[in-house]
This record gives sequence, structure tokens and C-alpha cells, in this order.
Amino acid sequence: MTTNHGNISRLRLGPEGVYEVYTWFSEHREWKLSWSVNDSCFSSSHCGSYSFCSKYTARRCNCIEGFTQKLDNRLTGCARVTKMSCNQDKFTTLPNMKLPNDSDAYERWSSDLQDCEENCLINCQCTAYTFVESRKGQGKCVTWSGELEDMRNYTSGGHDLHVRIAPTDHGVG
Repeated sequence: MTTNHGNISRLRLGPEGVYEVYTWFSEHREWKLSWSVNDSCFSSSHCGSYSFCSKYTARRCNCIEGFTQKLDNRLTGCARVTKMSCNQDKFTTLPNMKLPNDSDAYERWSSDLQDCEENCLINCQCTAYTFVESRKGQGKCVTWSGELEDMRNYTSGGHDLHVRIAPTDHGVG
């Protein structure tokens, strides 16, 4: 990339998953940071699986209730405290969320939130769901069956994401 002043710039993904632009200063013969995204939550999958990014909390990466950090590095994501049991699982609700990536998502028409929850509960592979009302009396039920990645928390807007957890893990994480 060349700027209008003839300087050469390059874009890189930094170690924290933040985009950075470096500009070459020939008089100093070095690359200097000239711009970066100051919101690390901007980066895709910044926090790893079962973790969400929030620029409004002291810790950028936060494990979902019922999950614990995999390693000391928060960017590696989180793991379940207790395996899903299928028959007795509950849901924890994350409000105002950017929904996880949709590679393992399935959409279907649903009458309401309760119908969507029941549909997720009977499928032992279902890890989370959300209900998006689109027409009076109907909406879309979106369910996920794989690991939940690329989530972000907003102060307002977004969707309520209901994540499946073991009943013993309510309040853990």
C-alpha cells in the first residue's frame, strides 16, 4: 500500500488479534505504527471458543457461564466445566450479543421462544439457540451444534443467545 505522500505502508494482524498499519520512514530506515484498531473485539474469533469479547468489562475475553478458561492466555477460549447431559441441561442467557459464526448454525421457522428452546433441548448436539421474531406470531429459530466462536457483547442491540449448560454449572464461570 502506498500513501499519497509516497510512503509505503503495510497492514498486519498483531499478536493480540488487532489490525495495525505500519508506515516506512526512509529517513529513520524503520517501520513505525501509524494506525491500529483500538477495539480488539473487532477481530474475528478474538477470544476463542465459548468466550465472548466485551470492551465494556475489565477483561476483554469472558467465559460463558458454565465454562472455564482453557489456559492462562484468554485468547485460547474456554471449555465446559461439566459435559452436556442432554436430558437435564439448562440454558444461560447472554443478552445483546453478536451471534456466533454460522458454520454450525441451522435455521427453521418457529412459533415462539419456548418452541425454539424445546427444539434445542431434544437435539443433544444443540449447543445454543436464539429466536428472531420476523412476523407477528412467527420467527426464526437459529440453533448451533458446534463450538461457539466469534461472539461479542454490545451495550445494546444484538440478540439474546441461550447457551446450553449442565444444571450444576449455573452460576459457574
